[in-house]
Amino acid sequence: FRPYGIHREWKISKKNWYHLDQAHYKRGLHCVQGLVTLKDATQETGGLVVVPRSHRFHNDICSHYKAGDLTSDFLGIRVDDKVLTEGDLGPRMVAAKAGDLILWDSRTVHCNTAPLKENHELLEGDDLLRAVCYICMTPAAWCSEETLRQRQAGFKDGATTAHWPHEYHPKNVPKTCRPCIKLSDEQQRLICPSGESPSGTDAESGIKPGAISFLPRRRLKVVRDGASLRRSPTTEWGSPAGSLARGELVEGYAVGGWLRLTSWSPRAGRPHPLRHADEEVWASSVDFEACAELDG
Repeated sequence: FRPYGIHREWKISKKNWYHLDQAHYKRGLHCVQGLVTLKDATQETGGLVVVPRSHRFHNDICSHYKAGDLTSDFLGIRVDDKVLTEGDLGPRMVAAKAGDLILWDSRTVHCNTAPLKENHELLEGDDLLRAVCYICMTPAAWCSEETLRQRQAGFKDGATTAHWPHEYHPKNVPKTCRPCIKLSDEQQRLICPSGESPSGTDAESGIKPGAISFLPRRRLKVVRDGASLRRSPTTEWGSPAGSLARGELVEGYAVGGWLRLTSWSPRAGRPHPLRHADEEVWASSVDFEACAELDG
């Protein structure tokens, strides 16, 4: 935020733009959003506003809106929505010190606000009121090597994108000349974990794009007949690619509200058709109960 005491047009014009950043069909925890505030955030500077515990009511909130609004990861919340007006939820501005990291579930209703109290010394000064660096995290296993290549090229082109790290949705690519910025090895790995080009396993981290090597592998039992197998962690696209019967055992990794399976009963069969040998197989965690944590 710029000191709008100097120019009133610098004051942010958005009011009551509460929203959440996760589509209705993405059930459970999918993304951790966050920011690092570079300056103290107080009522005199304005800043992030959240509705505590609103992520628990993601499905209920989304059910109040038209189906067409639910296909986007951005869902604007009406000012008369119950999540803002009822109970002990209600919006809260997050006060923070410079350097603080603030994290929230993408299902959380949030926005930002202009200063709630006007301090004319700050508003007419020569320093920014607010400056933050936005960050977010989704499992590395959800990002393909092709997406890594696209994101690396997008960075070089100066493209802006949506906040989902494992997807690539460029919003704007500037047409002006861009300076060539030399990045350190550490900075380069933030763009692409494999260094200069995304290929093979990262020798330093041991994590290959598309593999889940940072989560414990589990053995689980199916608790209801017809547990669906899917090729991606969503119920939005395509019909189930297979199913499992109650009592069958599987092995895999828990990622948010989903399981990425590595093995299951042979009689369940592989999803068909397979695109390649490393085809991903997912299932909703509500259809399973944990039996044991495995090594490796």
